[in-house]
Amino acid sequence: MRFAKVCLVVLCAVSARADSFADLKAAVAGLRGAAPIRATIEMQRVEVDKGKKPPETVAGGAVVDALVDGDGLHVAYAPALLAKVADEQAKRQANPDLETPTAQAVAELGPLAIAERLDFGRRLAGLLSRSELVSEKRVVYDGRPARLLALKIKNPPPKTSVGHVEILEDSLNVWIGDDNVPLAAQRTERYTGGILFLKMEIKQANRWAFTKKDDRLVATRSEAKSMQNGFGQNNEETEVVTVALK
Repeated sequence: MRFAKVCLVVLCAVSARADSFADLKAAVAGLRGAAPIRATIEMQRVEVDKGKKPPETVAGGAVVDALVDGDGLHVAYAPALLAKVADEQAKRQANPDLETPTAQAVAELGPLAIAERLDFGRRLAGLLSRSELVSEKRVVYDGRPARLLALKIKNPPPKTSVGHVEILEDSLNVWIGDDNVPLAAQRTERYTGGILFLKMEIKQANRWAFTKKDDRLVATRSEAKSMQNGFGQNNEETEVVTVALK
């Protein structure tokens, strides 16, 4: 009888975990992303080339205004921002060694990146569809009760025409509230690859903070950090994007 009770407790715990994962996917699927939205979006990027002595740092940023309505996505670039981009590009034509950090930030903050952050439910749903639940625990997030779901993303083996690539880690942590809507998420990826005796290691971490706005899951803050070491390169890149809703 005691053994049967223990088994029942274990089965209930597994069922509760599975239900939380299913509830999360259902909540994300219910966020259709159809309501109009207006926001100011800012990106800041920092690249560090540690292969140079001393290490070389390049920093740049951009701010744009975005509107999504019945006609689609509209992005407004301030005249001062466009003038700065043009100035960087003109100077680089005269000196190809010069960096263009503002132009790079504007390029990274393109329509697809903006649309994704204003309707992050689509991307998150795709990640969840390829994930399996590893664990769940009760936590406190930003001063309120939450559940932390630890997931493993299942990816097909990488294909490459030369050399090899191996996935060492691809994990996803999602913090959800009592309504099963995500509060935040973090993805950690680690890869290794090589050609003959040449080796490279790549690490990437993405963290997002979410706000539910009408029927949208908005990534109000996203931070991406990546590191590449190998093939004669040793680079670090940090990208922070904030979304201020209007």
